[in-house]
Amino acid sequence: SDEETADPAGLRTGNPPDEQMAGILQQAAGALENYVANKQVEKKVALTCREIDEKIKAVRDAVAAAYPKGLPEWEVSRMALEEPLEKLNLQGVTESNASLYAFNKEFERGQLVSDRLGTNEKSKVICKLTLKEAGPPPREAIVSEAERNAMAAYYFKRQEELKELADAD
Repeated sequence: SDEETADPAGLRTGNPPDEQMAGILQQAAGALENYVANKQVEKKVALTCREIDEKIKAVRDAVAAAYPKGLPEWEVSRMALEEPLEKLNLQGVTESNASLYAFNKEFERGQLVSDRLGTNEKSKVICKLTLKEAGPPPREAIVSEAERNAMAAYYFKRQEELKELADAD
């Protein structure tokens, strides 16, 4: 396409893919984004490595179709798509330096979750993976911020009602 888009960082050539290819790129990226979104937890959808790999491959294929000559070697998207996921571990958590915490207690290596929690399959457990040297992760708030705001509004309203009743007497 003859259209050029300026890149403030100066890293890209400014040649976007045509509209059809841009749509395909957005669709593939959107499918991956939706699959790993936080909303999946609320829907209780389990993520699988196979499915994530398929979604990443779809993005890789869409990029290859949109840019047949390939992306420049300094392009961040290219580096992210070509590097294996193990090398993109941004937090530095590996099998040897990781600790799994549940109920603010560390799981020992080799210990089964059922040893600590029992075999009730209907239980919901939130576990956190951290670095060993970092210690236990911060505790979850017992009451969420939304619940706290709702309680404060309720008690304020209740206090106003009591004040009105007292004034009426």
